[in-house]
Amino acid sequence: MCNTAVPVVYSIHDYYTYNRFSNFYFLERYLACTFITTSDDIYQKMMREQKTIYLLNNTLNLRRWTFKSFDFKHRCLTDLLFVGRLEESKGALLLIDMMRILVKTQPTIHLAIIGTGSLSSTLVKRVQDYQLSSNISLLGYQNDDCI
Repeated sequence: MCNTAVPVVYSIHDYYTYNRFSNFYFLERYLACTFITTSDDIYQKMMREQKTIYLLNNTLNLRRWTFKSFDFKHRCLTDLLFVGRLEESKGALLLIDMMRILVKTQPTIHLAIIGTGSLSSTLVKRVQDYQLSSNISLLGYQNDDCI
C-alpha cells in the first residue's frame, strides 16, 4: 500500500493529531506505511480501520529518571505530577477541576504541573479562582535535571 522508497512511521499520540486527518489515504499512499501511538483508544480505532499500527505502552526510558542523589529534606511533597504542553488537548484544565473536587476529601493533596503553552495564564487564573495555590504548583518549563 505504501509507495515510498524510504519507510516512514507516523506518530498519532492524541486525538488532536488523529482528528486532523479524516482520511488516512494520503498518509498511507505518500507518506507513512506504519503508525505508532501511545493511546489504546486510537490503537483500537486504527486496528478496526485495518491500519498497520503499533501501541507503545511506555515510551519513557525509566532508567533515565532515577535519581543518583537527592536531598529529600528539601523536596516538595507531590502526590500528582503532570508533565506536558499546556494545551486544551492535554487535559491540564480538567486536572485542575478534578483537584478542586479532591481537596474536599484530601485537603493536603498536592499536584505539580510542569510545562508551558497557550493555557499557562488560564491555569494560573483557575488555580487562583479555585483557591488551590497551596495544592497546585505551576512550575513552568523545567529541564530534565529538575524532574
